[in-house]
Amino acid sequence: MNFDTIVTGDLYTIKKTLAAISTDILAEGDFHERLAPAVKQYSELMFGLTGITENQSEHLQDIITSHGRAIAAVKAGFCIKEPIRVQRFCRGLYKAVVDRLKQEPNRPVHVVYAGTGPFAALALPVMMQFKSSQLQFTLLEINEVSYNALRKVLKDLELDTYVKRFELCDAITWRVPDERIDIVISETMNYALMKEPQINIMLNMVSQLGDKVIYIPQDIGVQLTIDNGRDSLTRVADLYNFNIEAYQKIIAQSVNHNGWLFDATAVDYQPEAKGRPVYTTSIIVYNEDKLTGHDCSLNLHQPVRPALPDEACTLLFTYQDGERPGFVYQTADK
Repeated sequence: MNFDTIVTGDLYTIKKTLAAISTDILAEGDFHERLAPAVKQYSELMFGLTGITENQSEHLQDIITSHGRAIAAVKAGFCIKEPIRVQRFCRGLYKAVVDRLKQEPNRPVHVVYAGTGPFAALALPVMMQFKSSQLQFTLLEINEVSYNALRKVLKDLELDTYVKRFELCDAITWRVPDERIDIVISETMNYALMKEPQINIMLNMVSQLGDKVIYIPQDIGVQLTIDNGRDSLTRVADLYNFNIEAYQKIIAQSVNHNGWLFDATAVDYQPEAKGRPVYTTSIIVYNEDKLTGHDCSLNLHQPVRPALPDEACTLLFTYQDGERPGFVYQTADK
């Protein structure tokens, strides 16, 4: 299939291709023979339609915020290249929309998508499954290059009918409008929840919307693990699970404080003769759609730094907010 021809072709051909890609991405099962080709085609199509490229400096510029890094348009676009990641997030969102429509079939499901990148890659396959009278999006993006690229491509594809509003804004400080919202989805994270603003975005949303909304991912867990090599892992402790209950607890205990207060997790640490202490990450996107093990780059292992002590001790691990989010630790006697 010649994607140069498709990208420059008529709207009917492009949307027919996108519909076929979407069907393969949303198909049931784990990794299947149609998934990788579909995701490859999806990536080529969206990069071709938007013109996002590594050859333009403005497409390579991250935005540094007070609560983490909003990645450049090109880097955000690269997320579309990971088959399992795209499959699980798109399918999780699709199933959440289906569940909401079952509850209220006569009203469109309203999804807030925070941090769309240049493609709104998690939304397009889902749009292709519904009428715009069934599904509406509020799209939030902080990077102006990504924002402009997305507005143009959705207009060109005549998918802007699915968009209730576009906003060029920081999702960490965005104020929720006075209207019904059913689902919030954000994939603004890195492995071990470092560098990027996922947690602050979700805390902002939960603090305004409460627990009647579906939040995707439903749970992000970070663990202290010993990497013994050859895919042998020993889990030492669950450090934190960020889910609706955890968000609500953080919000409640942060009242009258300047910023969010995160609990510390105490770990009785026994040094291992072999193995490397790392942070591992597991994600429940929505119900049975999960990302674990080596599914995607969000599950990469992050070495614990600085190196853990050589003697047995109690360690206190805390999620740290700020310009460089992530987990930090100290010994209990400090």
